[in-house]
Amino acid sequence: GLGAYLMRWSQVQAGSLLAGAGVDQRVLQIRTESLTETASRLYGAHGFKQVMEELVMRRDPDMPLPDRALPPDVTVTSWQPDLADQFFQAYDSAFRERPGFPGYRSATEWVDSWTDDHFRPEWSLLARTGDVPLGFLTGTSNPPHGYVMQVGVIPTMRRRGLASGLIVEAMRRMQAAGAASVWLTVHINNPGAIQAYSQLGFTTIGRRARYERMKV
Repeated sequence: GLGAYLMRWSQVQAGSLLAGAGVDQRVLQIRTESLTETASRLYGAHGFKQVMEELVMRRDPDMPLPDRALPPDVTVTSWQPDLADQFFQAYDSAFRERPGFPGYRSATEWVDSWTDDHFRPEWSLLARTGDVPLGFLTGTSNPPHGYVMQVGVIPTMRRRGLASGLIVEAMRRMQAAGAASVWLTVHINNPGAIQAYSQLGFTTIGRRARYERMKV
């Protein structure tokens, strides 16, 4: 009964904190980095609904890298500040139609949302034909591990091996830098990506999620 007690206690505390908030601002949120079926049932019993769930996937470094050649005429360039607009163009085109797309207004706003001390420019890649951005990957680190933070391909270039090629190239660079393993997360509503990552040797090691309900 400890979990149920903590749920009741936290909701009472939240009620005090939200007493002066407007009705539309009284949202209680639960974030978990290690979702289990038992926890999901507990949250549901207290009126919380799941609004996001991701798989946490990992690939061990002792596995040989698969051969994933990039499409012809595609070149890959590491992150540079003067390429921010092209990275953003690739991101915007790749994810604009995805549910929950945040709709960043500029490249600066988007870049500021994810660049921090863990960002690794040499692991972050832009795929282009000439000066036309086709796809991108952003890489971060949490020593001793490397992370594929986000990867996207514009709609006209999908199913041509571009995303897999970017991931393999990023993993090659991570391994060369001594990363102990490579991690990524993927939303459960993206089965195509989950399958692609599995084919590259990633295995699911956990689930993370967010639950919400209105406080009345």
